[in-house]
Amino acid sequence: MIEAYGRILAPSEEECINMLNRYKTPKEVVSHCRAVSCKALQIAESLHSSCRINCLLIKSAALLHDIAKTEKNHAFAGFKVLLNYGYPRIAEIILSHNNLKSKDLKSVTESTVVFYADKLICGTDEVMIEERFSKSRLRCSTPEAIASHQLQYNQTLKAQALIAAALSMSEKINKDKI
Repeated sequence: MIEAYGRILAPSEEECINMLNRYKTPKEVVSHCRAVSCKALQIAESLHSSCRINCLLIKSAALLHDIAKTEKNHAFAGFKVLLNYGYPRIAEIILSHNNLKSKDLKSVTESTVVFYADKLICGTDEVMIEERFSKSRLRCSTPEAIASHQLQYNQTLKAQALIAAALSMSEKINKDKI
């Protein structure tokens, strides 16, 4: 994909894996990123007819969303890494994979899909949202961590509702074509 001014919009899968390796992302994190990417692409492909989303952006951003997982604020650190590689759209999606912007909670965007897919994958396993959040809730020991956890949970429920509504619309569009 080519963005305005001739810049490539998203790296290939091979380039993503090379970036993860160069950044020394742990193997278990890379496995998680692959699982999130598969789930995000599955969601994106089912939404594609009803939403204006870019599947290549979603695939690459999901593969790279935890590139800086070992850093303290890994979403911001990953954002900076991808900016340095010259992928500003991927960087924005990575930045929002823990905390969506309000626009990503009003309509389905690439960020919404990657955020939601990440919340459906624990390690490499697909889980229900309640299971995912009940496990992570146990690790929250400060008021700030509890508030952040609750924000992510609420955003996940909003993203789920948005995606469900878009899927419903997509099914209706496909039925009308028949």
